[in-house]
Amino acid sequence: RHVEGVILGHDAGCPLPSALELLKKASIPVVMLFNAPLECDYDSVVVDEQAGIQQVLRYLFSLGHRKIAFCRPLPDPGEHPRERAFRQIMAERGLSVPEHFVIPFAGLEDSSCARLKQLMGREPRPTAIVGGNDRSALMLLRQLVRLNILVPQLVSVTGFDNLRFTEHLPVPLTTVDQPKAEMGRRAVEMLLERIEIRAAWPARHEVFQPHLIIRESCTVPARG
Repeated sequence: RHVEGVILGHDAGCPLPSALELLKKASIPVVMLFNAPLECDYDSVVVDEQAGIQQVLRYLFSLGHRKIAFCRPLPDPGEHPRERAFRQIMAERGLSVPEHFVIPFAGLEDSSCARLKQLMGREPRPTAIVGGNDRSALMLLRQLVRLNILVPQLVSVTGFDNLRFTEHLPVPLTTVDQPKAEMGRRAVEMLLERIEIRAAWPARHEVFQPHLIIRESCTVPARG
């Protein structure tokens, strides 16, 4: 059947699909949801990732954390916007981010667990780890259990996305909530406007604000 419009749920760490060019040639409107490149020719409904990471770090700073690591949200080694925001905010506070504080995407394989064990066994060691998304935070929590490193007593962990299960974990996860329902609704409205009116408006970009959900996975840093 003929497709009249497309909503693309996009992650900034992933390349844009080549099918977008085919849709553009066919004059089929597209709305990008959750993330979009800075120079984007399509309507987009995105979350302010910088604000989300800023809320996480502000909370960790308030607890007394200064040695904070970051776990990348995707296996792709490229720098994700959340990682850029993390590095920028840490630099603005005059806090260093040693290279071993940037953790590759945490899978369940033994090599990933060994890398985390090495990180937590050397100085300086982080007192908190910011997960680039809830999935990477979940993998971190599982690996820390395998290493008998208590969360949050020995290290605090945060996520980003507020997936439904995160409040039901053995240690409920502090994370960043995106207003997904409102964003999805607005993306549909923008797409229907393009389909029904066919107006040649410039691309519209709407940014939604996230907010921090504080749960039990963070506490003041352990002494010593």
